[in-house]
Amino acid sequence: VLVPEGFTPDESILREQSTFETALDAIVAAGVEKQRAVAAINERQRALAVTIEAAAVLVAKEHGAEVDHLAADVREQLSAAGDEADDAADAAGDA
Repeated sequence: VLVPEGFTPDESILREQSTFETALDAIVAAGVEKQRAVAAINERQRALAVTIEAAAVLVAKEHGAEVDHLAADVREQLSAAGDEADDAADAAGDA
């Protein structure tokens, strides 16, 4: 890949928020202190053994935040991860 000299990415790329950041912002907007929100997300992640994004969406939903659009993204990520795990298990079984 060749990057032209003087190239600078569009600022929208640099400002794009992750699923986690968007969910965290929604929790804070629902009235939860940011530090408490992060602690709740981390606890949920540990307890359920899910991704940080999934935990953040769950905590956001618990606080009444509108994150359905994020939930769909997280479901896709979890499904893809499950498919990869199945493929790896199948490959190990073939060995």
